[in-house]
Amino acid sequence: TLGTDAGDDFIVGNNTLVVEGDGARVGIGLSNPTQALQVVGSIYPSGHVILSGGSLIDAATQTQKVNVSGLGFTSLSTASITRLLVDNSGNIGIGETVPVALLHVGIGGTPGSAGADDVYIRHDLEVDGVTYIDGTLDIPSGTGPTVDAEGEIAIDTTDDQFVYFGGAKRVFSYVQTKCVTVEDLAAADDDFMFFSPPDNITLISATCHCQGTCTTEADLSFETVQVGTATPTVDDVGGTVDCEDMITGDSATALTADNTVNAVDVIRFDVDNAVSPETDEYIICVNYSIDAQ
Repeated sequence: TLGTDAGDDFIVGNNTLVVEGDGARVGIGLSNPTQALQVVGSIYPSGHVILSGGSLIDAATQTQKVNVSGLGFTSLSTASITRLLVDNSGNIGIGETVPVALLHVGIGGTPGSAGADDVYIRHDLEVDGVTYIDGTLDIPSGTGPTVDAEGEIAIDTTDDQFVYFGGAKRVFSYVQTKCVTVEDLAAADDDFMFFSPPDNITLISATCHCQGTCTTEADLSFETVQVGTATPTVDDVGGTVDCEDMITGDSATALTADNTVNAVDVIRFDVDNAVSPETDEYIICVNYSIDAQ
């Protein structure tokens, strides 16, 4: 039928196919197409759908869903925001419209909170190459040690420690303990060298236990000596450590005054009282944390 409706040049069936010559529009399944080609129903092509630049638009919201630019960019959008983009060099951006790597993911939110812009990997992530981190690496508490095939690195946050393998194993732990065993302590024992740390540390506390008769246990006071100057500076750490016998024990004594110690400086202690008997054996321990390197 030709020309039965105003403006229609050609109609097949009951609006099966409508061609409007005056508007240069074709409708399939509707009588009043508003686009160059408008279809009501599904499209099932057996060949290619070729877009020479343009977008797939949500008819209900009139928002862009898929865009193909004339420069070879393809993007997927929701709520008028580009969520995924593939540029003409093959780089993929997720939450990033100018990807600078093969996979460029926009990162945001708070570490550990699984925010909307975070990358969440449910299972293992295998990387065959170098990994660069522009920000914070947050490791969930209780993660067991993980070592690569060459034995280069392991992480264990169960006890707040980081283990590095680089030919030789080195363990960094938030809190460490240094202990010595000393015999024949007497009141005349002053400036008894305890140890010299290889890293900058902060002293936390000290304990002392006596093994033997332990009639009168030793009382100890600690001090630090800065050896990197022409005139060494001596600082009292603060807190008298009362030694107890191994059976009764005692809680640790906090070391809070001038308790920061630089690498290779010396930690030493004095005996502040008359010890009886002097033949007893003492186990003296200092707890400390390694400062950020």
